[in-house]
Amino acid sequence: MAQLDVTSFAAALKLLYPRGLAEILYPKCPLLGWLPKKTDFYGEAAVITPMTSGVRGSTTFTNAVNQQGTPTLNRFLVTRVKDYALASIDAEAMMASANDKGAIAKGLDTQIRSALYELGRSAAYQLYSDGTGQRGLVGTFVNGDIFFTLASVEDVVRFEVGMQLQAAVPPAVPAPGASLVTITAINRRTGLITTDGAGGIETVIAGFAAGHGVFRAGDGGNCAAGVAGWIPPSDPGAGGVPAALFGVTRTTDPTRLAGIRITGGGGVMEEVVFDAVAEAHINGAQPDTLFMNSRKFAELQKSAYAKTWMTVDTDIPGIGYKALSFPTDYGDIKVLSDPNCPVSKGYLLARDSWELKSLGEFPHFATDEGLKYMRLATSDAIEFRIRGFWNLMCDKPGHNAVITW
Repeated sequence: MAQLDVTSFAAALKLLYPRGLAEILYPKCPLLGWLPKKTDFYGEAAVITPMTSGVRGSTTFTNAVNQQGTPTLNRFLVTRVKDYALASIDAEAMMASANDKGAIAKGLDTQIRSALYELGRSAAYQLYSDGTGQRGLVGTFVNGDIFFTLASVEDVVRFEVGMQLQAAVPPAVPAPGASLVTITAINRRTGLITTDGAGGIETVIAGFAAGHGVFRAGDGGNCAAGVAGWIPPSDPGAGGVPAALFGVTRTTDPTRLAGIRITGGGGVMEEVVFDAVAEAHINGAQPDTLFMNSRKFAELQKSAYAKTWMTVDTDIPGIGYKALSFPTDYGDIKVLSDPNCPVSKGYLLARDSWELKSLGEFPHFATDEGLKYMRLATSDAIEFRIRGFWNLMCDKPGHNAVITW
């Protein structure tokens, strides 16, 4: 287990202690900061019942009587997922700074920050994911090699040196105990990932090849249903998208149960956004925020005819984001740059239809024993456990759109 020792402790003395866990995470993921949040995720599952149609009527009274009925409600049973990050500090490091309480706090914060970085990167990925846990696709790989490239180089933001990887042929996901390799180096410009797969990755992960999905070890099928799960790029039941989500078969009304899909087809970006907004309005939606990958955002910023900026606040005072204002006939659309958003997608969202629901704060220190830390039985150290029990909710999927650029 990696711990903070005397050598690495010295470099931590100048670190400032953060004001809160969320304060560290929000700047790294604008979508996380933007989402409304609730901490009352009690019980076995949360129930969401979007209405896809009202009662039927007619201009003729007799027909209205004969066609009367009840609204069509759909019952999503959203379950929690878990995410953990652990940090520890050994007794020698603590004793070496015993005469400096500030040094102890800063040393602990070094480890806390490292754990929060991992958990924050995980949350940022999951909020844009479909829930499978797949972080990318293998682009090129040669048998006997210990390295491979990602099919989309922008997906490299989802990987870290030291991360353990598993793989599976889509749409399958690897079992938690499946064979794994560890990342030893990453070229973030080319998407080349080097591993410790001695003799070739396929000698460790049987059948590893181009086109395989790559997962952080243990994530397969255990991740939150992010915006790609609620608002998939293809209609449910087509293009590899499951027909059902949380117990609801969405093929009965793909738009109202799985959102709006807009294909840009290489068109002018502003025109594609206007088309998406118009389609949303036709379907009774009034989206207010567009999330884009930072590369696509830069393209829009260079070409947008209107370059008005506004501030988007979060639930923590002093933390917000600069957004490009995009005028429409139903009000301005706030356009936010988020490096975690897939480069080929844009998500046009209505904030009042979303909620990040968690059991307790997301994230929080495990304090089951009344303390934010615990003594390790197998090592002369103390350990912090940072965790989250959560999922993403959408009670009006049809009020949101995904744009494929």
